[in-house]
Amino acid sequence: MDEGFDHHVHIGQWRDRYFSAKEVFSNLQQQGKVGCNFMSTTSCGPLHPDNKKEIISLYEKVRDEVKNALLTAKELHIDAKAYYWVVPLFHFSGITFDQVLTEVPEYCGLKIHPRSHNWNPEIPERAELLTQTFDYAATHNHPIILHTGISEDDSPCLYEKWYKDFPTVKVTLAHCRNLKEVTYLFDKYSQLYGDTAFIPQENLEYLLQNGYEKRLVYGSDYPINKS
Repeated sequence: MDEGFDHHVHIGQWRDRYFSAKEVFSNLQQQGKVGCNFMSTTSCGPLHPDNKKEIISLYEKVRDEVKNALLTAKELHIDAKAYYWVVPLFHFSGITFDQVLTEVPEYCGLKIHPRSHNWNPEIPERAELLTQTFDYAATHNHPIILHTGISEDDSPCLYEKWYKDFPTVKVTLAHCRNLKEVTYLFDKYSQLYGDTAFIPQENLEYLLQNGYEKRLVYGSDYPINKS
């Protein structure tokens, strides 16, 4: 597990703090990192589902933030790879994946956060968007980072249908929770991986001691893990 590249970091607004790309990337370099996958937590800004202008405004804010972050990465000579945080309300308001890729062609992966954005697959429009998201990832060879947790709404098993239907899409189960579900999925789907961001120490030790080391990548959740 190479710790020189951080597979899970953030820029943007997080609660009452704003983490600029320059601050985040510079601090990573000071920690000895040569690169990172980054996502914008500004994507989690509050939205009213009936206010299309507000929704589009947030999409544009995140888009411009990521583009500026990529320029900052070039200036700092750090290998920063941008992941598009998929916000359902963006797409329900008319944003398409083709538009996203056209406006930020440097995007090389996708982020799904069930708890932040209600990805309940029992809701038909959510299930359809999940299919669109995985299809987009498969078509463009983009990996997905999927937030996992211990509650029912962010269980990694909720999305097993899509792992089965899209076997070429690499999915990283961020945080590796819960452990029983993660190991079940690792054993069944070879395209699934996990990261170490906020992983419980006992979970990490179990995975390393039971043959799952090659399924793990280093991720810190920086700077959320420091805030």
